[in-house]
Amino acid sequence: MHNFKTPVGYKKASYIVRQLLVKDLELDYSAIQNNIKLLQQTPTPPMCGFWPTEDLSKEDDLNDLIKHEKMHSNKEMFAYTILNKSETECLGCIYIIPKKNNADVYYWITKKVFDIDLNKVIDDDIKNWLKHKWYFQKINFPGRE
Repeated sequence: MHNFKTPVGYKKASYIVRQLLVKDLELDYSAIQNNIKLLQQTPTPPMCGFWPTEDLSKEDDLNDLIKHEKMHSNKEMFAYTILNKSETECLGCIYIIPKKNNADVYYWITKKVFDIDLNKVIDDDIKNWLKHKWYFQKINFPGRE
């Protein structure tokens, strides 16, 4: 696994997926704040603890992004952001937790994604990306299966 080249993400007609970085703070924070209730109904990656609440500060989010970026570099957990095509709005995030040749995958998407009927497309695209671009033999979606 450690010799595996981590996929950079992927691009689709209406959105892109790429590594979640510290520079994404403003977009990530805005998406979280505008979708707190939806986020709290989504399965949470164990490594992340609980989803944020309304009192999440920008500094707290920054600390989370720093942690996610470090874990991504160390191949402990891979964190990706889902952005609109122009990279001006965060539409969600994907967290991939490797377990030998398997992975647990968690993700959240914003209300806007549901409103424009993009949720099924994103669900399918994530599954195809993991199946064809990653090395995992078995991929689990805890809380979604």
